Amino acid sequence: MKRLLFIFLFLSMTCGLGAQVCVQFEVSDFKSVGIYDRWEQSPFRTGQLAGNVAVTDNPDRQYDEQIGQVANASEKVLAFQRSRFGSNVFGVRIDLKRPFALTPTTKYVHVLLHRPQNGRVMLIGLGKRTDRSGQSSEVEQFWEQSLSAVPLNKWDDAVFAVKGAEGVEIYSLVVVTDLESTHSLTSDYVAYVDNIVVDDSYMPRVQYEDYPLNFSAKTTLKERDDRGILYLGIGNDTLCLGEELTIGSLLYSDHSDRVFRAKIGSEVEPFLSLRGEWMNGFCYIDYNQDGKFEPQIGSDGLPAEMSELVSFSHLNSTDSKGKVVADGNNAKLPNFRLPSTLSKGFYRIRFKSDWDDMDAGGNVNADNHLQRNGGGVVDATLNVHEDFVSVHEDNRNGDVLNADGTPLRSRQAFGQSFVVRLRPENGFTFSGIRVRHGYGHQGQPTIHGVVQFRDDYIGADQIDKDNCATIPAEWVDGDLTLEGVFVQKNK
Repeated sequence: MKRLLFIFLFLSMTCGLGAQVCVQFEVSDFKSVGIYDRWEQSPFRTGQLAGNVAVTDNPDRQYDEQIGQVANASEKVLAFQRSRFGSNVFGVRIDLKRPFALTPTTKYVHVLLHRPQNGRVMLIGLGKRTDRSGQSSEVEQFWEQSLSAVPLNKWDDAVFAVKGAEGVEIYSLVVVTDLESTHSLTSDYVAYVDNIVVDDSYMPRVQYEDYPLNFSAKTTLKERDDRGILYLGIGNDTLCLGEELTIGSLLYSDHSDRVFRAKIGSEVEPFLSLRGEWMNGFCYIDYNQDGKFEPQIGSDGLPAEMSELVSFSHLNSTDSKGKVVADGNNAKLPNFRLPSTLSKGFYRIRFKSDWDDMDAGGNVNADNHLQRNGGGVVDATLNVHEDFVSVHEDNRNGDVLNADGTPLRSRQAFGQSFVVRLRPENGFTFSGIRVRHGYGHQGQPTIHGVVQFRDDYIGADQIDKDNCATIPAEWVDGDLTLEGVFVQKNK
């Protein structure tokens, strides 16, 4: 009974309540499996060779420390021999028990994949039109590459965006494990496929990298340099990216060392200045600090409570305040309010220039690809703070005091400098002050790559004759722990 309950819970988790199609290999919810090669002269099509596909034991059920879980706990998966004699478009074919319909609205096909060979990953949909009774159900209806790269030798969720005209049903899916030339492939290898799901979510079920993009971080402007992000910021605090956008400029900019500030519960004024026309602005905050941005849009078209897409200038013809906007250059980001329940801390914030797409990783639809449109993505850090910071001392052989010699105040105004005085015990002097500033001093210094606190040092040469030193305003950016470095006097 416990085993059956585990299997039920696992299948519910992997398939999801919103899944329109779900194929597992621990149960018989597929019609048949085989191989597929688009190349008409392929030995697998002429009958010279037979492909090898079989349901087998999962080769990798290990706990992965990088993601803090087992990436794929299935006992049985589909094994596929990727032959060097097939073309680059050679893959494993899964015939579905029940076809699913393509729609003009994008759906997402998720495929868990484990492979030892690098290369692009493609999904092919085989099906037919419902109004053509004589049409074969093996007509290729779409060919889509994975939205992001798939790492080697570990389970990962390859996600494919698919859509089509009304009246087309998909009967089979073909997973091409590497869409590269086989000329340099000297031997066959085995790849594994599992847990195929069709749903409305583009979020991968497994995530190894923090704040993923739907393109390589090294991707550059290719076709046009008349568009791009020039400035962005919060309130009057501006980050200038420069105006030298040319063919070859990177689409992604990591400015995570640039920190904007906003008070808990306050109204925030984001802004995005773009070169060119016909692009929209989007702003995201990772509220739950889990390494990804999760947009949630309600039925009214507005960001839901705690949605990590906090502001947008144009999505389905409205902005994030519900105002109807035209399709032109709508990059003006509406204000939003930080939740009053949000904890103080440093959060990843992302600004994106894109066209009518809420995916934080960037639009990858062929007709509106972020690269083709000259969009861009910029990451920075947001310091979510209170009016005052907590101040603690952690000292031995002396004390850190207020400037007037009284016990150190436990609170100081956020963002304002203040003066402290060192008082060593008898027989001791000082060599400086260690200052830890930020949040969660006893925890991890980074959360998914976002720095939460830093350690800085005030040297003896910065302490005056009255044993006083100034804690600079830029260090009063969170809670403070002050440690006077007291050393014995030379006898």
